[in-house]
Amino acid sequence: MTDPTEPDDEAMREVVERSRSGAPAVGEAVRDRFSSDEVFQRIVAAADEEVTSGARELFFSGIAAGLAITITFLLYVSLTAATDGHPLLSVVLYPLGFVYIIIGGYQLYTENTLPPVALTLERLASLPTLLRHWTVVLAGNFVGGAVGAVVLSYGGVFSADATRRR
Repeated sequence: MTDPTEPDDEAMREVVERSRSGAPAVGEAVRDRFSSDEVFQRIVAAADEEVTSGARELFFSGIAAGLAITITFLLYVSLTAATDGHPLLSVVLYPLGFVYIIIGGYQLYTENTLPPVALTLERLASLPTLLRHWTVVLAGNFVGGAVGAVVLSYGGVFSADATRRR
């Protein structure tokens, strides 16, 4: 016997379809707080969009996230040099790369654990689909980070004096 508080597969698929746009219906007021079930349903709906997107889209989104992490490193190094290594001031710009990734909707592997796993746990996606998703995103992150590192290393971004420090 199933738990009556657990939504069945058909109800969950309906929630996914209803939540795809993420926008409330016309004339519907948006509450300030959501129940844990509503939050979970939104996570599942967002994960369904991620998992069903094509490998090329995921890969290029992963590359963009890898490049954004490189930009984060550049901001951190720049502010560290500008503040003479002050322990608090040098890390002020570091979170901007992560904010950029979130606002841009890019795929960063470390941020990509809960939604696809939730979808797999709800049996709306298979384990091989989850592993394909993670592999494509991780490969994109590595490629983006490597390209960014090469640009920083050989692109003359840092002076020769700065590269000899530390």
